[in-house]
Amino acid sequence: MTHTITSFQEHIKVLSELFSAKSEKENYLDLQEGEIYHYQHQEGIYSLIFNVLNYHRGKNALLEFSEEYNIDYIVIFFLKGLSFTTSDDNEHNIANAHGFVVMKADYNINVDFLQGRNAHHISFLLSSEAIKKQFGENAYQALSKLSFHFFDEHHDIILLRNALRQTFSYISEVKYKVQENLSFSLLGMALEYIIRKSDYLDHSNQKIIGSNKNLLNKIIQVQNKIRTMLDEKPDIYELSKEFKLTSHELEENFQIIFGHSIPAYHLKQRIQKGRDLLVSQEMGAKEIAYHLGFSDLPHFSRTFKKEFGLSPRAYMQQYL
Repeated sequence: MTHTITSFQEHIKVLSELFSAKSEKENYLDLQEGEIYHYQHQEGIYSLIFNVLNYHRGKNALLEFSEEYNIDYIVIFFLKGLSFTTSDDNEHNIANAHGFVVMKADYNINVDFLQGRNAHHISFLLSSEAIKKQFGENAYQALSKLSFHFFDEHHDIILLRNALRQTFSYISEVKYKVQENLSFSLLGMALEYIIRKSDYLDHSNQKIIGSNKNLLNKIIQVQNKIRTMLDEKPDIYELSKEFKLTSHELEENFQIIFGHSIPAYHLKQRIQKGRDLLVSQEMGAKEIAYHLGFSDLPHFSRTFKKEFGLSPRAYMQQYL
């Protein structure tokens, strides 16, 4: 079923129906398991904060935004993956632990959560006019270069997201003001990150190339596969063959969608996995280096410092 949304207020009512909300409060929908918080920061800048526990899809619906709603861009911060349904009704899951995606509001794709998991996602609905007014021309120009693009999260964004998640357990009315301020700051951080990458975006064709209508799903499948083989280098020829793409289609579109070449993305995921293992204290640095296929501990340490600005030892001392 398709819902054509004409206002943020109507958007909230549709979500209330889709998630079978027990009640509608001023700033949130009270669900059977969890809540959906909603804020209008100003005209043309809206946020939805999902704290949905043990998510199971109920009513299936596609949300379309009318011209009256005046939404041009959607920014979604996701945790523990995201589900996509494209116009041909093919569904695919992206396995990223965290990140955010920017898409034009008219992009022909439906975004959902992964079945059976807790969904702690944050969505922003933005108009071009509001972005220009609140964040400036540079932010608007950076967004205008994107039609559909994934971004990894940097450490400062992850810290702010974690702070936002802590507010779910707040018991006083201050919760809503804190959430509203933190979510607005999160959007500002994301736009700053996008602006910093604008030089790359200037030199990148942001439109997906190729005639294969399942191209987006295939690129996402490649990305998921890469994340399961962090201890070995991806073979572009073999990946192209497995997913029935030309090497050019694979490499060009992977760069467009994920912002990195396949080797660079693989290395980034390896070192981020190394950071996660280090922080969890599941393994020591030397064991992590071996587990992720680095030649030795110094190789892992140099790569870690290049990504995070600190050696593994210094990182542990500063953040734990």
